Order: sequence, then structure tokens, then C-alpha cells
Amino acid sequence: MDEATAVFLKALASDTRQQMLAQFSGVGELTAGEIAERSGLRPSTASEHLRLLHRGGLVDARKEGKQIYYRIDSPAVDRRLTVLRDYLDHCRIPPGQAGEASGTEDGHGSTHADASDRSRTAGGRHTVWDRLKESVAAMQAQLVARKNELRSGAFRDASMAMCALVAAADGIIDPAERRRVAQLIATNEVLQHFEAADLQRLFEANLDLLTPDFGAGTAAVLHEVAKVRKPAEARAVVQIGIVIGVADGEFVESEQAVVREACRALGLTPREFGL
Repeated sequence: MDEATAVFLKALASDTRQQMLAQFSGVGELTAGEIAERSGLRPSTASEHLRLLHRGGLVDARKEGKQIYYRIDSPAVDRRLTVLRDYLDHCRIPPGQAGEASGTEDGHGSTHADASDRSRTAGGRHTVWDRLKESVAAMQAQLVARKNELRSGAFRDASMAMCALVAAADGIIDPAERRRVAQLIATNEVLQHFEAADLQRLFEANLDLLTPDFGAGTAAVLHEVAKVRKPAEARAVVQIGIVIGVADGEFVESEQAVVREACRALGLTPREFGL
């Protein structure tokens, strides 16, 4: 299964998000505030769930003035369902061979072989996530060890541009995501050398570049990232982006993609950072 379909399923797995999707029936478009009211959620909570639904390809969004309107992304949903159907067709036992499946039933209709496979699969996912967390912990430790060397204005500016790209990676400047990343910036030990107000101003300025036209804005913000020249600072900027991206417990493909673009803008190889 491709990663986009896996993210689609993860977004759909929440009861809350399923109930939110049901609110679109018969109405077409809704604002985050309308969805929050219909679902009995706080606006910030609804916005966070909408961000995950957007990443999963379940909803699309358009901005009109200061308001964002959401709707079911029918073409994307159709694509994901087609991939999912093909995947399940590939996995299932062909007709007439059901009795040949190996393994002993455990009394609940599942075989011990099935249980073992599920355990290995879950363990594999756990191991991958553990490796990622260990890698990010090592990056943060390296950043902290070098924090006294990371004091230049170029590093500050490039880091805030990198953080803005991660916050807006899915193309939506979500208020909840904006606040979350701003809080991470304010509490990151490596950035404590800089004035908090300056960091906030630069972060917001880069988000403002991304808001009117995400494609053109991305090019402008990557130009800010590329202003850092020292190799050690360039690597630290990429590490900051990864640390910020992973902080919410997931590092989705859109976030990885903008960090890879930043690597290329800085003349670095994404593989160096496990990307």
C-alpha cells in the first residue's frame, strides 16, 4: 500500500473525524467553525482534526478572505479507494483456496499464523517509529551540543523559514498548527539565544509569504532557507525542521517533502538525514 493511502486510513480511523465527515452530507462546503458547532467540538480541536483529514486526502479546502471552506475531496477519495480495493484484492485468498490457508484456528476465527503475522507487522511499525524517535533525539542532542555556535542571524532567519515550511507543509495555514509550531519554537533550547519576539515575527512573516500562493510562497521561503552558508548551520536548519515536524508524534509525507526541498536548496543530501 502506498503511503498516501496509509495516511488516508489513519485519518479515517478516528470516530471523531468520521462524525465530522458526516456533517458534509447534503451541504457541500463548511467552515471550521460550522463543523465545530455541528460536531460539538472546540474550534481549535476541530481545526486540528480537519488538518489531519486534509493530510489524509479526505477533505479539500479553499480560502475566501480570512475564511477557509472545507469540502469532501471526491477525486482524492476515489483514488485512495481504488488503491485500497486493489491492495485488498491482492491480499485476499483466491476463491476455492480458502481451505488451504495454513495455521490453526484460535477459537475466534483467526489462525495462530494470522496472529503471528499481525504481531510481526505491528512490531515492525513500532521498530520503525522507535528508530525515528531515536534519530530525532540524537539530532536534538547534536543541536544542543552546538547551540553556542548557532548564534548567527542567517541561522535564525533560515530556521524560522524552515519552521514555517513544516507548519504549512500540507498547503493549509492551519491556526492550530501555527500555534503548535510557535510554541515549539519558543521552547526549543537551541533557539533560546534569540529574542522570542524576533523569532515569532520571522516565523509569521514566512507564513504570510506562503498564504496567498503556496507554490510561489514556497520558492520565496526556500530562498530564505538557502541564505545560510556555513555547512554546520545548514545541517542544523534541516535538523530543526525534522525535530519540529516529528514533535506532534508523526512526520507525514508532506512535511518530509518540504524538508527534502530545503536540503536541496542548501546543497545537502536528504539521505544524510534519513529522508
